[in-house]
Amino acid sequence: MPKNYNMKEIILELLDGRELSKKGLLEEIRRESERSTSDKTLNESLMALLREKRFT
Repeated sequence: MPKNYNMKEIILELLDGRELSKKGLLEEIRRESERSTSDKTLNESLMALLREKRFT
């Protein structure tokens, strides 16, 4: 499974019923995935989720 898909699913789980800043979201993703994640990867994942209309 591509890394970006995993990232999108982690983002959706972390934001479920919560509000996080971009910095807070990135810190949580790094902690959850136990790997280094760049701002660019986070931005691409967030934009993909917006295009897919997966945010409510």
